[in-house]
Amino acid sequence: MIQPLRHVRNRMKSGPSPAPSPTTEGLRNKIKAAELEGEQVALAVLAAWLDAQPARPADPLTEKNIALAVARHFHAGALAPEVEAAIETLSQAVREARAAKHQH
Repeated sequence: MIQPLRHVRNRMKSGPSPAPSPTTEGLRNKIKAAELEGEQVALAVLAAWLDAQPARPADPLTEKNIALAVARHFHAGALAPEVEAAIETLSQAVREARAAKHQH
């Protein structure tokens, strides 16, 4: 549901006529809001699915690889050192959150 909305919203940036124009900007903003809501729904479904999965021992390499895969999905090419550092921080936060969840 997200990709078709994104396609329409991006298409309205350059046309066809009458887009882009002040007349079509309101519609484009509504499509953008629907796209964001769709992303939130998708993330909620993913989070619920992840929460329902049985507990597994943490694997720092797997967590880092997942974070790297997500980062590479949104950015083609080599990742900057600060992105690599952010991924390591994110991976550590995931490990800590998982450990805290299993302690309760």
